[in-house]
Order: sequence, then structure tokens, then C-alpha cells
Amino acid sequence: MIRITANTLANRLTTDLTRLGSTQSRLTQQMASGKRLIDASDDVPAAGRVMGYESEKRSLQQYERNAQRGSTDIAVGTTALMSIHDLASKAFNLAPAASASGDPAQHAALATQIDGLLEQAVSLANIQVNGNYLFGAQETGTAPFSVTRNVAGQITAVTYNGTAGAAPQIAVSEGAQIATTTSGTQNQQLEDYLNHLAQVRDAVAVDNKPLINSLQNSIGDDEDHIVNMQSILASSQYRLEVTRTQNTTRYNQLSDLSSNETDVNMAETIVKYQSSDRSYQAALQAGAKMMKQSLLDYI
Repeated sequence: MIRITANTLANRLTTDLTRLGSTQSRLTQQMASGKRLIDASDDVPAAGRVMGYESEKRSLQQYERNAQRGSTDIAVGTTALMSIHDLASKAFNLAPAASASGDPAQHAALATQIDGLLEQAVSLANIQVNGNYLFGAQETGTAPFSVTRNVAGQITAVTYNGTAGAAPQIAVSEGAQIATTTSGTQNQQLEDYLNHLAQVRDAVAVDNKPLINSLQNSIGDDEDHIVNMQSILASSQYRLEVTRTQNTTRYNQLSDLSSNETDVNMAETIVKYQSSDRSYQAALQAGAKMMKQSLLDYI
């Protein structure tokens, strides 16, 4: 008969108790934290999937930050264009009033009003958000519209200094980018409008009726261009909101998938803990009996 020594029993008992104790400790942590995965080694494949989910969630969070900045740019740009359009409408209505008046003093007063509209329009065209100019297309660090003034301080010409290409875009999802400002071509139309304001001011001041009528038509066309710029930004805003909604849905899906992998099934874990505890207690009792000295140890 093969005898099993007390040392062998002790080593085996220690190993079993250590294993059972480790299991109890892990189950206790799971119940306390509500998480099934305490360490990646608890379930390597699941941990890998969770890492993938979290990586995608971080990307979605960055897209959301981009979208928030883009939404601000669109909102500020749209508001500026609405104000610029209002100024154009006022100038459009002031021009015929000047033509109908034969009073030089009235002409001078109306010209002064139009000059004020021009100053406001230039200021709006050079609007910034967080230090970036909105109407310079790719050139966001320099004021897109510069002015030339006469000795009286009046603006005589406006020059567009931005780029002529497409508007800058932001990434709002994987493979999708949206322009949140207007293009260089559209911004150059603002240059035309601002110069038309300067020209109509001068024409009103000297009561040049043919030129006033011609410029009134030009300003009417400018209004159409400005409305078109607003519609382009509105379209970008719509696409942006649709994408943000899709991103939010995907983010919530990833959170659910991650929770399914990491969250503990509390009822199941309690049953496992109770079973482990019973095994631990049984091992202690069995070990206590087996470790009692026998007369055979002295033969």
C-alpha cells in the first residue's frame, strides 16, 4: 500500500485552500464592484472586445467634440449672415429714398446711414470664433476682409484676403467630414457686396440716380447670394445633427456591449460564492481530519 505523507497532504491542502480562497476573493470583488472583469486575465477574449469598444467610444467622443465646435461655427456664421442680410435690406431700401429726395442734406444723411451699415457689415464679415475667422475659408488666422479708407476715414474699397478654395471641414464620423463655414468663392461674393455698399453710399451722397438704381439691383443680387450662403450652412447644420444622432446611438450601443461583457450577473455570482464558500469550509474540515497524526507515522 502506498502511503501519503503528512507533508504531501499539507502541500495539497495548502494549494486547494489557496485556489478556493482566490476564487472567493475574486467573487467578493465582483459582488462589491458589480464588474465581472476585474483583470484582463479574468476573460482575455472578453477583455479584448471591451478594449475595442472603448477605443471606438473614444473616437466617437472626439467626433462629438468636433461636432460641438462645428455647430458653434455654423450658429455664429449663420447669425452673422442674417445680420449682414438685414444690413443689405436696409441699404436696398435707403437707396430709392435718396433718389426720391431732392434735398442735399437728406442725401448726406442717408449716405452717412449707409456708411454706418458698411462699417457694421465689414465687422460682421471679420467675425471670429475662438480666435478663428469664419469667412476666410482655409485661412482662419488672418482677417479675411481688409479695407482702404480715404482721408475722412471712410471705407473706399474692401479686399478679400482669404483663400479661394473649399471651406475647411471637420471629421464628424469615420469617413465623414462636414464644412462648417462657407467657401472662398462664396466669401468673395461678400467682398462684392461690401464694395457695392461703399459705391452706393458715394452715389447717394451726390444724388447720382442712374448709379443708385444700378447699385440697388446689385445689392438685390447680393442679398440672394447671402441667403444662399445661409442655406448652405443650414444644410451643413442638418447633416451635422443627423450624424451626431447616429454617433450617440452607436455610443450607447457600445456602452451596452461593454456592460454585457464586464457587468456581473449578481444572482449567478452569489450562487458561485456560496458554492465556493462551502467548498472552502469542506476543505478545511477534511484537511483537519487528514492532518491528524496516525500511529502509522511512527512505524
